Amino acid sequence: MINTLIVMLFCLASIIVCFSSRMWGWIILAVPFVYLLSQAFLVKFTHRWKHIPELSTEANRLFQKYGHYYAMPFAGRDFSSASSAVGLTGMVISIIGIFFQFWWGILPGLISFWVGNRLGRFYNPSMFLKLLSDSEKQAHEETMFFLRKNIG
Repeated sequence: MINTLIVMLFCLASIIVCFSSRMWGWIILAVPFVYLLSQAFLVKFTHRWKHIPELSTEANRLFQKYGHYYAMPFAGRDFSSASSAVGLTGMVISIIGIFFQFWWGILPGLISFWVGNRLGRFYNPSMFLKLLSDSEKQAHEETMFFLRKNIG
């Protein structure tokens, strides 16, 4: 919750500042963006999740890919919300920039929206289960059932 709150404050500040200086609006937005990206890289490249023999191959693949979410689902939701906020704020800053003839801001807005959505999916894959295949949905349910049974 605290990550989302801090990121929202940065997003709000970047939108307000963007009305007077588009460049500084992007710079302020870059701070939470870099933070969220660095956290994703740290989680992705420093954590290795053990193979669980009780799970199917597909469930283990999903657990290896999103183990950080299964280990800390509330933190995953928090970081996912923050990532979505950064992506949407990038689009808002781009739209504001268009009204001020700040055309080069369109590309960073599209990139921030795309990367923000990808980060949101990385941090909280359960929000995007309707976009996943049936086998991934079943693997997710199998993993959640296993974790509830053995941990909680």
